Amino acid sequence: METLKLKKLSFSARLFTRAVAALSVMIFMAACGNKGGDSAPPNTLLGITNCATCATSIPSATAIDVFSAKNATGLAQFANMQLIVSATMFTPGASSAYNLYTGPVAVQGQFIAGTTLVDPAATYGYGNSCTIPAGTYVMQSSTVGQMSLGMLQLPELISTTGVVIRMRVDQGMLYKDATTQQTRMYGSVYITSVNGVPCSSSFSDVFN
Repeated sequence: METLKLKKLSFSARLFTRAVAALSVMIFMAACGNKGGDSAPPNTLLGITNCATCATSIPSATAIDVFSAKNATGLAQFANMQLIVSATMFTPGASSAYNLYTGPVAVQGQFIAGTTLVDPAATYGYGNSCTIPAGTYVMQSSTVGQMSLGMLQLPELISTTGVVIRMRVDQGMLYKDATTQQTRMYGSVYITSVNGVPCSSSFSDVFN
């Protein structure tokens, strides 16, 4: 049975190298401009119904980009994640959209579990059993996040249907994939609870 990585994340030398490489790609693509290579946001912008403060914190909410990310095995991933910002604070330009904004953000899209995901601590008899059945879950911000020049912090996302999953994204960084020209996210994803059951800090992984 596949699980998310069994360890508390640390920013190792290997991960630092990957982050630097991703940052280099981001800077390179920003320098090249935004000539039709960005992901197009979905036409429908759903209301962020689980974020009580989003309406006031993100006035004139608008989706400016879509990003994806997955863990090393590909069995846990984000897909079609709308990046929502305040239109009153965003000025479109030639660079990648996420490089042109600093301020409050929210996201919504899909979290896909390709197999049953189990809190590693539970398999060793520690803590509660946090389990996410295989499936596709619609996720959205429940707390306003922050972004500055592509660096992203999302304090909490929550599923809107089915299993109640809560998670957060730490040290996120948006960048342009040099091959596909699509926006991707590099960052640490922590599953914090499932159906009200607290998860251990081991229920986490690096997405890219």
